[in-house]
Amino acid sequence: MEQKSKCFFTPPEYTPTPNVIFDHWMARLKGSELKVLLCVVRHTLGWIEDEETGRRRELDSICHRELEKQSGVTGATITRAMAVLIDDMKIVQALDENFNVLDTPAKRRTTGRKRVMILYRLVVRELDSKWYEKNNAGVDIEKGKNEGSHYHKNEGQVLKKEKTKEKQTSEDKPRGEVSYPAEWYRQNEDDYQRIKGITLEGPEFAPLQQALKSMYMANRTPSQIRDLMEAFERSNEGWTDNWTYSTVKTKMAEFVAGKLSLGKSSPASSNPHSEIEAQRERLRTLWNECSYNIKEIEDEAKRHNRFLTPEEHNQIAVVLDKQKEYEERGLRLKERLGEL
Repeated sequence: MEQKSKCFFTPPEYTPTPNVIFDHWMARLKGSELKVLLCVVRHTLGWIEDEETGRRRELDSICHRELEKQSGVTGATITRAMAVLIDDMKIVQALDENFNVLDTPAKRRTTGRKRVMILYRLVVRELDSKWYEKNNAGVDIEKGKNEGSHYHKNEGQVLKKEKTKEKQTSEDKPRGEVSYPAEWYRQNEDDYQRIKGITLEGPEFAPLQQALKSMYMANRTPSQIRDLMEAFERSNEGWTDNWTYSTVKTKMAEFVAGKLSLGKSSPASSNPHSEIEAQRERLRTLWNECSYNIKEIEDEAKRHNRFLTPEEHNQIAVVLDKQKEYEERGLRLKERLGEL
């Protein structure tokens, strides 16, 4: 008797997506809004937090740079799309690290300026098909105006705070997760500002966070990242004078493998005073170079008996910003000397 051959099909990895997104929201959301919503779905329901119970992730921190890369939508459009999903449609919720609800654009901007990671989650009630059939019959929300949305004003119905996450130490590596502890980011952001002697504000953190995440994904620890930044600052190689987080990311593999040559470093371990004084001397040299460059631009205009052009004004502004950065780094080094 001929035996039938069996065909085995291995299903691809998948993210469970609420049916109401296809049945209800897809026709009502713009393309960019739908893309951002699906990114939130991917970062939450797309991850299993407990293998034994199969429990899916409920919320996750997602930076704008990550949303841009995944959705193909630009930063300003992402902000508008989030405003629609959070403030108008109320199908996504934003929270800070203490699980306070950020239900206005102003609250989210303020949180972003404080360098606090914003967490996003789906509002499960609004994404439940049966709930919609019962509560939204005949309601017109084509333009995000839901006449039956008065229940959102009742703060008593806001979802309860998530139970406190287990704290991860700065050296604990997450297992197979896309997101990493906010403590990691804070630690290396502080390291970068301290070592460079600068202060970052608001959107300036986004590219730094993206660079840090790339290194975390490559299994680099916060201490390794800090060590390389400090090695750059100690080095007397000329190309390290203007190192940035991008330089750290590019050179990390060589540094960890012990193949990165940084020239002769100042004797940090034997004489920290000498190390700091050497760094201050380099900063003074760079500051003087800035003054020389500004004088050259001004002298060029005087030789031709003319006012500075807009381009020259811009050049001077850039040089002055660099000069200010060198001053701030010098002050930080002076403070470190006082602490020794």
